[in-house]
Amino acid sequence: MKDRLTQIIKYLPQDIPVDSDESSSDVDNESSSDVDNESCDDADMDMDLELELEAVEQAVSAGSSAASNFNLKFVRQGDWVCVYYDEDYYVGQVIDFKSSEVSTVQFLKTVSDNIYRWPRTDDVADIQSSFLLCSDLDVNLSANGRTFNIRDPPDFQHLWTEYKELYAS
Repeated sequence: MKDRLTQIIKYLPQDIPVDSDESSSDVDNESSSDVDNESCDDADMDMDLELELEAVEQAVSAGSSAASNFNLKFVRQGDWVCVYYDEDYYVGQVIDFKSSEVSTVQFLKTVSDNIYRWPRTDDVADIQSSFLLCSDLDVNLSANGRTFNIRDPPDFQHLWTEYKELYAS
């Protein structure tokens, strides 16, 4: 049990305080003549350790699940993606698939809520997959043939904020 806790603790960020084995010193200081109380104390200590372990596992899991939301890769040319930049997020299309780690993206300009168009001057950049907020967007050309919208768009602002809190702060 303690080995499992120790393994989990080593993955925690260094700025999180973690108690040392204070609970185990209680057992070492007990009298060996009181066997019944010792077995009760061991059970209590095991229960406390189990609860502490569960709390640590939940904290580690919450942090890794948030980070795994952004563990995206480029898949193919033509895919629509949303990319993180320091000041905002941008929707664009992969125009040159170089690898799953880096591809060239041509960005749309936001006209209004969920309405996009190509800018007058091409906005193209090589993007690392580590900056992808989401991919495989269902982007549709509108009836006028000049603007695009995204069917069932994710909350881009929320994704951008979450990414910024995780990686840019």
